[in-house]
Amino acid sequence: MSERWPEILQRMYDSEINFRISTFWDSGFYWQLGDESNGFKAEGNTFTFGEAVESLELAAHQHYQESSFHLGREEWAKRNKELNVQQ
Repeated sequence: MSERWPEILQRMYDSEINFRISTFWDSGFYWQLGDESNGFKAEGNTFTFGEAVESLELAAHQHYQESSFHLGREEWAKRNKELNVQQ
C-alpha cells in the first residue's frame, strides 16, 4: 500500500464514516468500520497498519456507496443538490 493512508482516513472522517484501528503488540491491527451507537458494518485483523487502512477503505466503499467518500465530493454534491430540488 502506498503512503496515502492519511488522505484515506481524512476522507472517511470528512464523509462522517466512523472507524477505529487498535493494536496490541504482536497481535497485529484490529480495524472496525462503524461505531457502538450505530453498529459495526465490518471488522477484521491485519498484520500491518497499511493493510488495516486498505481493508477499511474497501469496506467503506462497499458499505457507504452513497457517501462523498465513495462518490467523490463533486458527484455527491450534485446528487444531494438534485435531491433537495426534488423535495
